[in-house]
Amino acid sequence: MSVPLDCAELSLPLHTERLVLRPLDPDDLDDMLVLCAHPEICRYIRPPMSRGQTADHIHARLRPWRFEVGAWFSLAVTRPESRRVIGETVFRLESREDRRAEIGYRFHPELQGQGYASEAVGALIGLLFRELDLHRLTAYCDVDNQASLRLLERLGMRVEGRLREQTHRDGVWRDLSVHGLLRREYAALKRPAKERERKTTADKPTNQACPNKRKPRRGTHGNP
Repeated sequence: MSVPLDCAELSLPLHTERLVLRPLDPDDLDDMLVLCAHPEICRYIRPPMSRGQTADHIHARLRPWRFEVGAWFSLAVTRPESRRVIGETVFRLESREDRRAEIGYRFHPELQGQGYASEAVGALIGLLFRELDLHRLTAYCDVDNQASLRLLERLGMRVEGRLREQTHRDGVWRDLSVHGLLRREYAALKRPAKERERKTTADKPTNQACPNKRKPRRGTHGNP
């Protein structure tokens, strides 16, 4: 697969059932200030930004993005009927050779519980695997951010470890949970349910080679 050379070659804006993911623009400053300065949002990410810092945040993501390793690219999340930014999804390439990237996100807390984050981040994951031919995606999450941990689990990202005292916020060292999703795992998740069920049934071991083997009792060693 031919990997795009810059963000202009990605299929953007990206439309989902209820949302639009598009590059940021300077007119998003007021909406982004809400996301970047809201104490509930910033609690698990970084200290709240000022208006000037938010403007710099947007400006840094307006320059042509050439898939440089380590450079963040942002997509504003809006609803089709409005340009109001209700969330932000981000990603950065970690390694070209290993086809590995990191993703992140933030959404307005007033909109929690409506499935917008799952829809938007799920669309971002699909875009990255589909158009960048990535092998692996990684996400890091504060271990106390239960809503975000549940979101990553719903999206199929597996817990792979814990980074102890990785970040320092509000005078406290905080642990981060490491989550990963491989390309083949994502493909399996997207297969129709009936096909996944057939594969699971075909993969189940049988006792046909040892018909006299006794099944373990519930609660004993080896019970699934």
